[in-house]
Amino acid sequence: MENKEIFDNHKCNCIAFINQKGIQEMEEYQFDEYTENMFVETLSYNEAEAIYMDIFNKFNEKFDLLIDFFEEEDLPAEKLSEAEKITSDFLKTKITDEQKCAAEKVLRVIQKAIECGTYVCFEF
Repeated sequence: MENKEIFDNHKCNCIAFINQKGIQEMEEYQFDEYTENMFVETLSYNEAEAIYMDIFNKFNEKFDLLIDFFEEEDLPAEKLSEAEKITSDFLKTKITDEQKCAAEKVLRVIQKAIECGTYVCFEF
């Protein structure tokens, strides 16, 4: 990739909100670090890139989102069950260890958001 060095320290924080306080903190940016009100899994740039076409791009197409490497995007609560299936189905295919690790992180966040009745935020 051209200009790959720009992305060397780039990452994606996948966030499930544990409760309404976590949502409020995120909406108002009332935190310096993620709090106990948020469940966070971090993907390195390489991990995010490894699953982009098979997971993030499918979310974009299926749910009319724009998950990319430059901004945050929310995955609404009503889309989580289908997102969980897309991610689980991907994990059943022949994938690399890096893809497996990244997809498992995304799946854990989706499952936590389902459990808590909230939504997921992908923050790049």
